[in-house]
Amino acid sequence: MPKRPNSHVNEDLSRNRLHNVFEREGWTVEDLRKDYGEDLLVRIFENSQSTPYSFFVQAKAVQHIRVHRNQAGDFITCSVTATHVSQWERFWEPVILTVWDATDDVTYWEYVQSALERAGRAGARRARGKTVRIRIPVCKILNDEAVRRIKSLTKTRLARFEQERNGGQYLIDTLREQFGMDINYSPQYGILMFPEGKFVPNPESGPRMLVFGRAAYDLEILARLTGTPPEQAFSQVIGRFLEALQAVSRGETFQWKGPGGEVLDEWKGVDDVSADYKRMLDESDYM
Repeated sequence: MPKRPNSHVNEDLSRNRLHNVFEREGWTVEDLRKDYGEDLLVRIFENSQSTPYSFFVQAKAVQHIRVHRNQAGDFITCSVTATHVSQWERFWEPVILTVWDATDDVTYWEYVQSALERAGRAGARRARGKTVRIRIPVCKILNDEAVRRIKSLTKTRLARFEQERNGGQYLIDTLREQFGMDINYSPQYGILMFPEGKFVPNPESGPRMLVFGRAAYDLEILARLTGTPPEQAFSQVIGRFLEALQAVSRGETFQWKGPGGEVLDEWKGVDDVSADYKRMLDESDYM
């Protein structure tokens, strides 16, 4: 009987394969030997030029992947230390968890921060002692398409943090312009200074909505599609969304149509709504 490779050998082989996958793209891969939880640091290059984008990889290896699958066989369960998870949730850079199946020579992957956020929203996050279990869909195999997806996730995650920073500045500027509140905010150093006093809302009017960034961009598109001002377009979409939910709850089919009457999407039941909602959440995670 051939000697079964030990875990250290498997992990080295897994890292070698990851080097090959990412270096084929012209990216650089650095081994991180100290046990901080991240095994590799990958920097993305475009046309042989460096970019500000990079991501970490924690590489795991198993001899028989079936042992780690759920009963339905559609997920792999992987345990990581709770300390590392807490650390990764504060990272700007994405952390990619990979699991190499030594028997079939297949590598599976998951974007850790997004997986944790989705699990938290679904109430499915589980911690056992000092570990956290992360589920990886078996369809997420590390191939050329996955590498392109990881590149996109890395770029859009940085864009997400840029948007949050710009949103904070927009809030400060708006409070200054609308209410004369002079606010000094240094998130890097941890200082917030604002005037004493109390804001008294107007009881005769509802909330005022101001949009910026991606929301403003999306509203511009809706306004063009509907031929109405942005505020009216927003109200129409909200109304249609509620109408769609009511229709599928009655067992009816609801069609989303474009300005020319063409069918853009169709909801036949709650599964269709759920699929679109999950897709929207996934996109929002990276934007």
